Amino acid sequence: MTAIFNKKAAAKALHISVVSLDRQRKAGKLPCRRIGGQVFFTESDLNTFLENCAEPAIVFPANRE
Repeated sequence: MTAIFNKKAAAKALHISVVSLDRQRKAGKLPCRRIGGQVFFTESDLNTFLENCAEPAIVFPANRE
């Protein structure tokens, strides 16, 4: 069985606030599951969100003197 997270647990796993989690969810960037009036996230949902948020590393040029 897949791990299921409520909003508080998902926010803690992502190291963000519940407000930020809701903002990302409402923007369509964080997939979720609705059961009744409650919102849940699977481990796969959280991993997908993290993969989509990845940014390329910044490489600074060497100092030229």
